Amino acid sequence: MSQSTAGLTNDSAIATAQSFSRAMVAGDAVALEAMITPDFTYTHSSARVEPAAELLSTVRAGRKNQ
Repeated sequence: MSQSTAGLTNDSAIATAQSFSRAMVAGDAVALEAMITPDFTYTHSSARVEPAAELLSTVRAGRKNQ
C-alpha cells in the first residue's frame, strides 16, 4: 500500500468513526443503521458488548451518548 493510499484509508476510518460518534451523541438510529452491519458489536468502556440490534433498539428508545 502506498503512503497516499494509506493516508486515504486512515482519513476514511477517522471520518467513519467521527460520523458514528456524532450519530451516537445525537441518538440518530437511522444514521447508525446505515453505518453498521447486523453482525456489528459495540464494546462499551466497561467492556460490555452490545450487538447491533440491541444498540439500535436502545437508540430508537431515546438513548444518547454524551
